[in-house]
Amino acid sequence: MICSQKGFSLIALIGILATISISLAIASPALVKIFEREHQETEHLQLRLIANGIFNYLEQNKAFPPTLTSLVPDYVPFSTAQISTNAHGFPRYYAIHPAMLGFNNSAGLLTSELVNARFLLLSNLSQDVTPTITTSTEFETWWTTNESATPNLFLHRGNIANLLYSLAITPQGNGASYFVSNTPATDSGGGLLTTHSAFHLLGTMIGFDEDTTYSIPEVQFALTTNTAYWFDPNCSSGKQWNPVLSNCLSPIVLYTFEEGSGTTVNDVSGVGSPLNLTVANGAATSWVSGGLSINSSTIVESSVAATKVIDAVTTSNAITIEAWVKPANLIQTGPSRIVTLSLNTGNRNFTMGQVANTFDQRLRTTTTSNNGLPSITTPSGTATTALTHVVYTRDASGSATIYVNAAPEVSGTVGGNILNWNTTYKLALGNEFTLTRTWLGEFHRVAIYDSALSQSQVTQRFAAGAN
Repeated sequence: MICSQKGFSLIALIGILATISISLAIASPALVKIFEREHQETEHLQLRLIANGIFNYLEQNKAFPPTLTSLVPDYVPFSTAQISTNAHGFPRYYAIHPAMLGFNNSAGLLTSELVNARFLLLSNLSQDVTPTITTSTEFETWWTTNESATPNLFLHRGNIANLLYSLAITPQGNGASYFVSNTPATDSGGGLLTTHSAFHLLGTMIGFDEDTTYSIPEVQFALTTNTAYWFDPNCSSGKQWNPVLSNCLSPIVLYTFEEGSGTTVNDVSGVGSPLNLTVANGAATSWVSGGLSINSSTIVESSVAATKVIDAVTTSNAITIEAWVKPANLIQTGPSRIVTLSLNTGNRNFTMGQVANTFDQRLRTTTTSNNGLPSITTPSGTATTALTHVVYTRDASGSATIYVNAAPEVSGTVGGNILNWNTTYKLALGNEFTLTRTWLGEFHRVAIYDSALSQSQVTQRFAAGAN
């Protein structure tokens, strides 16, 4: 009788088990390597995430995180336990360069200290790395360690120098105060500000106050751009801190006569809509190096009312008219019009003119006539045929001065205010609008300001030259 055999015999079962054991013995090292590689890649990734969290913490808090757990949960997607230990349960370590342990963003770093703006993350998947980093030498030893020579050792090096930006504060005039990063302010006490030059974290708030004790900042900005500010105590309040140059040195209209051809003189002040001028008769003029020469009777005029000049000056009740000119002769009278804001020979807001070898200035106020009389005139001989810097200033109190080549040649009082200026008058150079007060000579620069430049500012403009 033949019987069917079901299941495995004991010998067959033993053979199968032996085969499985041999297969596992062969496969286990490969599987271990795969798992180990995954843990290594995970550790690399997690250390990068932690480093990014430190950068973000620095940008937001302007300080290093005191511990790794300070990053949880706002800066890294880990729990406290996950950030403190690696996948194998060994501690992770965080070390700041010892020279940076007392880093104070308000004081900033010197250029020589930037090299120390670093931190380290250390981890070992095989054992506790237990680093000792209390000195700069110990930090450098770990920083230069070749982790590839030690299995399962991981170092992440963080350099934060790219997060720091230079801030330089150099005194240019007495007064003012400032703060950096909301710390106690640095006050001048009426003297010169303390010179400051250091590197601070991007986004650091800088505030400047015109007073000698810090209160409300006139200028406040985040340290992210290369911006220059100038403090000039001679400017009116609210204009003493301004980018690049103080606003009271920024003209409302500015003509530099650099066109070199054509019949248009461009307003290059950058303030409001340009008030460009047009030469009525191009044949009466010629372009010279850095200027425009008026050779015979014509007028260089605006096509519309000089509204931005009128509005600014009537608001401030102060004015400066600056001209670099080279008179063609010393027999011009009338006065001949160098710069005029007027209607005709009897009505004007102002006129800067030449009378023989003098310069004459008329200004309409509530105490002068519609013709700007009485005028003030420089002494005989102050006008010559050389290239000359002529500046007329009148401040809000009525104090007026004409400077010739930075020297105050005549001063006086032009009282009242400028609120009675006619708002329809146009601006012109070289003549009255009636074409009966011709001025001949070269124009190299004309500017009008809504403030009275000080003696030092006039000297500064003279030193800058015509072009």
